[in-house]
Amino acid sequence: MADSLATLRQRIPGHCFEKNALYSTFYLVRDLAAIVGLYLVKDALFFATTSWLGYVLWVNLVGFFGWCLFVVGHDCGHGSFSDYYWYNEICGHIAHTPLLVPFTGWKISHRLHHTHHNHVSKDHGWKPATEKHIQEIGPIAYFIRHSFVAMFLYYYYLLCLPDSPAFLSGSHYYPFSRLFRSSQALPVACSTVSIVLWLGFLFTQFSVVTLTLYYFVPLLIFSCWLSVVTYLHHTHKDASIYDDAEWSYYKGAVMTVDRDFGSVINHLHHNIETHVVHHLFFTSIPHYNLKAATEALKEDLGADYFFDPTPISMSLCKALQECSFIKEHEKGVYHFNGYDATKMERATKTAGAVQTGAPAPPVKPRILRKKKQYSFTQTLYGYWLLLRGLWVSSRA
Repeated sequence: MADSLATLRQRIPGHCFEKNALYSTFYLVRDLAAIVGLYLVKDALFFATTSWLGYVLWVNLVGFFGWCLFVVGHDCGHGSFSDYYWYNEICGHIAHTPLLVPFTGWKISHRLHHTHHNHVSKDHGWKPATEKHIQEIGPIAYFIRHSFVAMFLYYYYLLCLPDSPAFLSGSHYYPFSRLFRSSQALPVACSTVSIVLWLGFLFTQFSVVTLTLYYFVPLLIFSCWLSVVTYLHHTHKDASIYDDAEWSYYKGAVMTVDRDFGSVINHLHHNIETHVVHHLFFTSIPHYNLKAATEALKEDLGADYFFDPTPISMSLCKALQECSFIKEHEKGVYHFNGYDATKMERATKTAGAVQTGAPAPPVKPRILRKKKQYSFTQTLYGYWLLLRGLWVSSRA
């Protein structure tokens, strides 16, 4: 594995690995400023439109920029925000505490996700359920997990009560959770206390109704963005999941899926859609260099570069249907229920070459369907039609 990663690293321009604390801080301040600005113009926005439509628009904008802020904290957790550990810790707590995400608990869990990605039992991200787990949780829990309801349940995943299903990781707030070693209890507790203090401050300043409408509802939108993006980056019917017999860091990393949310959203949520290279070098490349690193590497990765430009809404609907559970197709290799072995045969030539350090053969990157390009104006027009439809329906 070390040789393969060293070979891949040499193919990426050196500047992609440079961490600029000032530049990273700019993005932190930008996202915070966007959220503060939305709160400042809240009343004006509601006045300029019908109250219902203005509220829906405002809540979705605040929730989206909360997701953008989370991604900056995501860099802090990986150490790619800056070269200074203490600065990463401070900025990570600034980014995540208002979102009620325990920075240290999340950071530990998320690192386990990266170091064991697509391992059937050790991955701590959106862990796929086996047929056995599906039978254990019952029909109601199954429906919730494999419907749009699950997109709003990120905080349940973080809380994860002791009797939660085995495919969940464990509580990210509780210092003595099964997720953490005893030596990690104190820093985990500090992150949890910071959230308790923040909530205490909010409840002394605002009523429960105000907090519900203008704080907790936007947090649900943030939860939805985080869940959808995470789910689609790590869930596809053609992906493979491995056990100890077949898993390797490289195999797991290249089973992530790059997506396209549109040029504006890609920029605003810090190019997190370039997820394959992020998983290969998650501690080394800050978000603002991921696009350049991806462009430099995807031809060398060949068929091991996984990109699906299917529209996000369609991808989500398909994944919820085709990726309900995994089952073992061959020794050590698992696939989702929607996997069709007769239509999908994963190329292995590039993987073999990279693992041995040999030059990669000229295999084209795996792009699952031809993408129809939309201009920025067409995208805005589509959003305008959607909002107009919502307004008309509200007046009916």
